[in-house]
Amino acid sequence: MDELFPKLSEEAVSQGAIYGDIVDEVLWFNYGVYLRNTPSSLKGLLVSRPMLEELVRRRVLQLPNVRLHEQTEILEPICDRMEGRVTGVRSQSTAGTCTSEIIDCDLLVDASGRGSKSPTWLEALAYAKPLEDSIRVDIGLRETTFPDSQFTKRS
Repeated sequence: MDELFPKLSEEAVSQGAIYGDIVDEVLWFNYGVYLRNTPSSLKGLLVSRPMLEELVRRRVLQLPNVRLHEQTEILEPICDRMEGRVTGVRSQSTAGTCTSEIIDCDLLVDASGRGSKSPTWLEALAYAKPLEDSIRVDIGLRETTFPDSQFTKRS
């Protein structure tokens, strides 16, 4: 992150994040035993997601070619069919006004997540549905007692 946003780690630490050697300064507990600490060159930043998002957001908004449109819904992409590319989006304020606006762009990134309308828009533009990758996240709490051990692993 510091390569993209110089001194981001330094700013995070000044706000309470912790920076250090993740092998030597972190207590690792695997399969019922604590791993031995040893100095390494693996440095890490322990920072909350809200803090990291705020730091990155602030830095991105300082870029001269980035504009933030808050309370805005994207209605559809605007395409140049001759060039075969997206040139902007039609947007509408969600703050009470009903007027739409065209926002020009060279790069359009859909970061709307699960509710994304991109597959529908691509289909309407006669593009094939993009391949989807799905990663199952199986996080839960279960206890495992290891044979011949006084440790119980919670995962």
